[in-house]
Amino acid sequence: MSDLDSTLVPSINLVSVSGNGRREFSFKEFNPKQIHSAQDLPPYLVMGDLDENSFKQSGGNWSARWQGTDPESYLTIEYELARSEYTITQCWHGINGGISMYRDHIPLPVIVGQALNYEFPKEWDKIAGQEFQEKYALTYLPRTKSMPSIFGIPDGFFVTIAIPVHVVALREAIVAVSSLCKDRNFTSPMYVQAYRTFQAINYIEGKAPASTSDPVNLFIPNFIETGLLPLAMPVREVAPDGSAACTVRRFTYVVCIHIPFAVLDFCLAWLTQNSTLIQSRGQTAGESPAFSMQPFVMPAGLDALGGEVSYSDAEHTTRLVWSFEDVKLNSESSNKMARPVDLLLRDRSLQAVEAASKELDSAQFCLSLSGFLGQPQY
Repeated sequence: MSDLDSTLVPSINLVSVSGNGRREFSFKEFNPKQIHSAQDLPPYLVMGDLDENSFKQSGGNWSARWQGTDPESYLTIEYELARSEYTITQCWHGINGGISMYRDHIPLPVIVGQALNYEFPKEWDKIAGQEFQEKYALTYLPRTKSMPSIFGIPDGFFVTIAIPVHVVALREAIVAVSSLCKDRNFTSPMYVQAYRTFQAINYIEGKAPASTSDPVNLFIPNFIETGLLPLAMPVREVAPDGSAACTVRRFTYVVCIHIPFAVLDFCLAWLTQNSTLIQSRGQTAGESPAFSMQPFVMPAGLDALGGEVSYSDAEHTTRLVWSFEDVKLNSESSNKMARPVDLLLRDRSLQAVEAASKELDSAQFCLSLSGFLGQPQY
């Protein structure tokens, strides 16, 4: 690592909110036998806000619907007093996400979080990948057994929108996510942090453009992409099967936006319409970022745990490897105060950025990741 790289801030807390405008609710005090109006129910549950008009009650039996960001995304609860039993169903984009029927001696958060959502619905992952990759210039990474799966009450499963950015674009990122948090239609928790992340790019010989086979020609374009010098000169590497690739190793700042899965489609659409952080798939090649700088969506927690992800473009000309090990190593020493990024653009030293934090807008918050990505609270 060069002397310049050693001065780069490993992580920058940008903004965090824990849920805008929701009324307070205690799951610990919740009693399904004492429901008389919609106000006695959780204001938000997994898929969206409570639709108070959906509440129906008769003789101790009741039902309600929590509506997602589109008409076919919702969670419903039907409660039968005589059997002391819940029937809970959930749906995303018209795809059934399971049904649970349990007696009420089991707390509602346990049923929702550990029975109904023991694991992320595989069909949701499959369709989400198809829909979002077709609509946006990004890669959706479905969950595997080795990946973490974070679920919280009342917000459900969490995902991370990871957006590689040029160092100068960090300023735009903080403006964009701060504006998103202030949108009156966004009521979910969000935690956003920029990480200095290790990236390896393999340009597959014979498949990638001919210009990528020359290490010298790759060095400057990579600096232009990120604003940071590659860690070393690109090298040609040969695999045991005889295939070869020209490999670039570099640091890239990645803005990680941690949000509930239920609002992923809303956030992607908002960022496409109101910033350049997410681009539509239909844009021309000159308007869309290079594959190595395109966003990707992954299960939340991979960054904090120091995980690694790898994937290729559709034509298998380029393979990317992102390692968050550096994030894990620096997590204990990272400053928990959000920092304005404009000074970072002029002086990348840790001292300069810490000095800039004194100018922080009081409207920006920083909560620990476990503050809302933790276990259900009963």
